[in-house]
Amino acid sequence: MPNICVVTIFVSDMEVAKTFYVTKLEFNVKKEYSKEIVQLQHEGIAVILQKCEQDSDVQYGTQATTVIALQSVDIEKTIEDYKHKECPTYF
Repeated sequence: MPNICVVTIFVSDMEVAKTFYVTKLEFNVKKEYSKEIVQLQHEGIAVILQKCEQDSDVQYGTQATTVIALQSVDIEKTIEDYKHKECPTYF
């Protein structure tokens, strides 16, 4: 069975995406390959932000999509922390 080695998150605005992932979710940038490809610091699977041309209007739970879940020791505290940072949460 093959192993997943990269997760790519397509973003329509790289600066907004970097601000969100670095400032709000507290990832660090590992490497900027270009203005269109940025790798986030993450153990295990590489996490890449890649610029795309168009936004998507995904209705979570009703349309096919990929969802990334972040591990948490205390989910209720994590949700409250993200709300204070004005992060979207989907439950």
